Amino acid sequence: CPPAELCLTHLDLSSARLLSKPTLAGQASDAAPVLRMLEELGRAAPTLVQLRLAHNLLRAPVAEAIAIGPLMAPGAALQSLDLSGNYLGDSGVEALAKALRPDGGSRLRRLRLDRTFAADGAAVALAEVLPGNNTLLQLSLTANAIRHEGALALAAALDLNKSLVEL
Repeated sequence: CPPAELCLTHLDLSSARLLSKPTLAGQASDAAPVLRMLEELGRAAPTLVQLRLAHNLLRAPVAEAIAIGPLMAPGAALQSLDLSGNYLGDSGVEALAKALRPDGGSRLRRLRLDRTFAADGAAVALAEVLPGNNTLLQLSLTANAIRHEGALALAAALDLNKSLVEL
């Protein structure tokens, strides 16, 4: 960031009520404003290093937009992402896992996905990319529905991953 300019590096919108009302499982939420905000952040804040969107009633489409958008694109500055306490489920976490592939170009070092309703499918998707990912240092999956299959997949991936220091 040039010395004469103000650059956004950290943004904490945890519990900011980004969605106007909660939705029931299976109902579509109007995530359009959040998706527009993410798109604008990707363009206007290329120096964003940390983004916290925890506890905002967000669903999988928001995680998918982050995963394929400019915030996690090759060369993006984002290193820390917290989506804890949102309703991402397996599909949202699986989208984020794809962005963590070695060819995805993500520079993410910390990913918090606590209480996101992730299950074995999400854990297996993360386990598939961990062996080739050498940037992620911390991955938090506390209080999810990950059972035996997902735990075994993550354990096997840890044997092959040399950068992850906290799971």
